[in-house]
Amino acid sequence: ECVPNEPIVFEFMKGASGSTPYDWVSTSLPPLALMSQRLLDGLSGFSGWATYPVEVYGKHKERIEGYHGFSITGRCGPIDRVMGRKLWRDRPADGPFKHNRRFYYFDPSAWDGRDIFVPDGPGSIMILEPVMRALKRARITNIEMWHLPSF
Repeated sequence: ECVPNEPIVFEFMKGASGSTPYDWVSTSLPPLALMSQRLLDGLSGFSGWATYPVEVYGKHKERIEGYHGFSITGRCGPIDRVMGRKLWRDRPADGPFKHNRRFYYFDPSAWDGRDIFVPDGPGSIMILEPVMRALKRARITNIEMWHLPSF
């Protein structure tokens, strides 16, 4: 909700696995995340997000270009845990398993109408179906999207 005056510096964390530059990069400080230019292009035309300047350095202290800090500006009210329902999801390798969260329900009158948003309090990033389709078409890496069925 605040924009830094200077770029935030991110460095490769010792012990981190992998060296592939993904489109979505989580950080050791959960509210902060990085997005590639490709992901930024995939979100073009959708509302509820902003970027901020970052400097990203790799495993060997080399500067990695093409990343932006990602912030979500869209909001909805708190998740109503009573109205939610548990989900089953098929995972091809393991078969069906019970997801440890509930279907997210919130009061629609408390939503600001943006395409990308987060709830007040704990919860995941939420996106509208057109955003999901655009990200799938762009083959964005390192994200998991759940299409929640109607109940």
